[in-house]
Amino acid sequence: MAERFHPVRNFTAAFKRPRWRWALALALVSDAFSFGLEFLSLGLAEFPQILVDLGTAAGVAVLVGPRWSLALPLLAEAFPASSVFPSWALAVAAWAALETEPKNEAPHGT
Repeated sequence: MAERFHPVRNFTAAFKRPRWRWALALALVSDAFSFGLEFLSLGLAEFPQILVDLGTAAGVAVLVGPRWSLALPLLAEAFPASSVFPSWALAVAAWAALETEPKNEAPHGT
């Protein structure tokens, strides 16, 4: 019988691994920084905002591996005033829910 897809089980299994916890922490810090930068600069800090988003994309790619879907939050953050939406944190959480554990890798902690 084929095993059914369980996003919640995949999410909790992914976050048992430190790389996913670090990726979510990086995404949350980036979203908080972008949110503050958007309001403190009154929307005039586009260049620093782009640098934050490129750095976040690079950091997440190093932590969880390169993915084409990294372009989606990067594209969403490129629009003015979209920095108030936590797109990086939601993207990392969604990727963790879609993560499947490799068959040849031992579970964390054993």
